Amino acid sequence: MIREIIPLDQIGSVRFSEDHIICNYPLRTYSELLLLSAQIRKNLKKYSTRKILIVTDDSFEFVATLFACWSLKCIPVIAPDKLPHTIKQLEDVVACIVSNSFNESTGKLRLLWKDCEETEPIKPFFIDSTTSAFELFTSGTTGIRKSIPKTFRQISNELNVLEMLWGEKIEDRISIGTVSHQHIYGLLFRLLWPLCRGTPFTSRASFYWEEIISNVNLSLCFIISSPTHLNHFSSFHDYITKNNEGKKLVLFSSGGPLNNAVSIDILKFFGCAPIEVYGSTETGGIAYRQQTSEKDQAWNVFPDVLHRTVAGTLQVQSPFLLGNNLWQDTGDLVTIMENGQFRLHGRSDRMIKIGEKRLSLDRLELLLQGHKYINESAIVTFPQKGRLILGAIIEVNEVACEDLYVNGKESLLEDIKLHLKNEFVLDSLPRKWRFLRKLPVDDQGKRNHLKLTELFQPSPKTVRTPAIIETIPITGGERYLMTIPNDYELCEGHFRNFKVVPGVCQLDWVEMLICGISNKNLKINNIPKIKFHRFIRPGQTITLDILYNENKNNWIFNIYNGTVKFTSGRIMVI
Repeated sequence: MIREIIPLDQIGSVRFSEDHIICNYPLRTYSELLLLSAQIRKNLKKYSTRKILIVTDDSFEFVATLFACWSLKCIPVIAPDKLPHTIKQLEDVVACIVSNSFNESTGKLRLLWKDCEETEPIKPFFIDSTTSAFELFTSGTTGIRKSIPKTFRQISNELNVLEMLWGEKIEDRISIGTVSHQHIYGLLFRLLWPLCRGTPFTSRASFYWEEIISNVNLSLCFIISSPTHLNHFSSFHDYITKNNEGKKLVLFSSGGPLNNAVSIDILKFFGCAPIEVYGSTETGGIAYRQQTSEKDQAWNVFPDVLHRTVAGTLQVQSPFLLGNNLWQDTGDLVTIMENGQFRLHGRSDRMIKIGEKRLSLDRLELLLQGHKYINESAIVTFPQKGRLILGAIIEVNEVACEDLYVNGKESLLEDIKLHLKNEFVLDSLPRKWRFLRKLPVDDQGKRNHLKLTELFQPSPKTVRTPAIIETIPITGGERYLMTIPNDYELCEGHFRNFKVVPGVCQLDWVEMLICGISNKNLKINNIPKIKFHRFIRPGQTITLDILYNENKNNWIFNIYNGTVKFTSGRIMVI
């Protein structure tokens, strides 16, 4: 049943019952939301009508802060991520920063939720639909960050379309996702849409399927995800099928086109293909599709969105744009069909010339992802000795991990080049290759361009730890995704023809990272248990989990790559 959803500009004046559930996992009610909003508002009063930067991964706290800002006619500013340098860049445009944690120093006044004093619940407030609901920023990975203001009317228009297209499909399901609310896709689908239709959302994004399926009943949810996360969905076929109570899954995906094989696989096992959504921070939603066959399927344009091509690139007019009578260039190459659908062909700025030959980086990535050992790929460019060099970062599957371990990198590389030979000549292929178990991505599931290019920077002469691609909080500790440089200095002499990472170096990593987690200068005092299962070699990507065992007052660590175990143990520190 399609609902009459609350327009976003009326969300402060239309009241739910006090015990109405706003948030699940953990459970939070409407009365709790009003109380926290009032507490935050009390602290923000002196910043009325100014910009406020919100930095939190807790969606309930985020919504409470939105309410506080809107009631004061402040403009919430949403950072694309929580990295210290990002926050530092945005400090100059805001009056205050509201956050749930401050680890970095700054001259800007900051407000912590824990500093908010008890007060009466926030009173009803009214909003002008033409004013800014919030201000987003592009990621800035390929240039200067760009401010994107969004009015209440723009957002309401887009939420109405989501409800019209898929409201009946999601019913009263809870929204859960692998993407953050700090980006327009996660903000709309995972948070504001459920809020305005009166259905619950979850407080945090879950970046691992293990976490999702262990905490929630998927038959009661609709899932907001991305191609990067859905590539690993098939690993949980059996578990999800057993725990889904016979109901079809409802999956959304955005952030890039989903691999056709992944979509068909999900359709085969769960009865429905993911709904892919195409759009951007600048344009809002543009089109959608479901891949239900093995041929390339076209995109359906959202209602009221006009589209055309100029020099092969897609331009749109939309009620989701600030000036909906203006044409917005997407930078994407498309072919528009007679029925109005279109096919995507990649980014216009991803067509380059190498050795006098034109090359589509998007096409190269697509072909690479058709190799039996490759889950995902990313191609980056960087200058080297006055020439433009291509670098390929390859996310390999578990079968490839075994092949890499037994036969080495060169054997796999030759097989990949053979796979590409019918479409690309040798001279146009990447000169540099990196093989990872997981591509570095942001909390939206989009590739982290800076991290990708850093993989090709020269390694320092002396390093204590490998390059840390990503740090992820887990229950009781931290998870580190790391890559061992091919020239990792600590492998020298250990051994000449079969270099491996010494066990003492691995313990050194663990010790150093424990110091970072506990914020104390600690040393290993005792090693009750340790086991070296397999060698770790230069060029490999590993995952290191470090957990604190409170009952036994020691630390547990595991080093692995997928299902391949390298080292595990327990240590005590002082």
